[in-house]
Amino acid sequence: MFLKKYVVHIIKNYFGLTVLAILLPYLLFAAGYNMLCQDIIAQRILTLESVVRDIKPLWNYETSEITKARSRALVSRSVTILFFTDENPDVTFEIYSKYFEGNNWKIVECDYRKKILVVENSNYIVSLYRSKDEEYDNEKEKSKTWVIYVSFNDFFSKYNL
Repeated sequence: MFLKKYVVHIIKNYFGLTVLAILLPYLLFAAGYNMLCQDIIAQRILTLESVVRDIKPLWNYETSEITKARSRALVSRSVTILFFTDENPDVTFEIYSKYFEGNNWKIVECDYRKKILVVENSNYIVSLYRSKDEEYDNEKEKSKTWVIYVSFNDFFSKYNL
C-alpha cells in the first residue's frame, strides 16, 4: 500500500516537473518576444492589415476599422474586420468563395450551411463567417454582419500560441 502511494506521488511529481519544464521556456520566450520585438510585431500587424485591404470584394461593402483580434495567444497576432451587407448571405458567401478560389487560395473549410469559409496560402490564413456576437439589437442587424479574420500561416498562429 505504501509503495503504491509512493509510486503515484513520484509519477505526479515527474509529470508536474515535465509540464513546468515545457511551459516555462515558452513563457520566457513569449515575454522576451513581446518586450524586445515591438517593431517586428507592429510590422507583422501592418502586413496583415494590408492583406485585408487587398481583399477586393471588401471594397464593395461598408466596413468597420481593421482591429487586432482579441486573443490569449502570447506570440501570434491576427486582425479582424467587420463588413455589413443587405444581400442574401448565400450570395455574399458565393462571392467570397469564388474570389479566393480564383486567386489561388486553398480552401481549407467551406460550410455553406453555417456560412464558414477558411482559406489559406503559403503565408496567410483567412476566415470568413457571419457574426455570432450577441451585442446587436435585433436578429436582422446581426444577420447583416460578417467577419473576416486574417492571421499568418505559421506554427504559432495555427496553434494559437
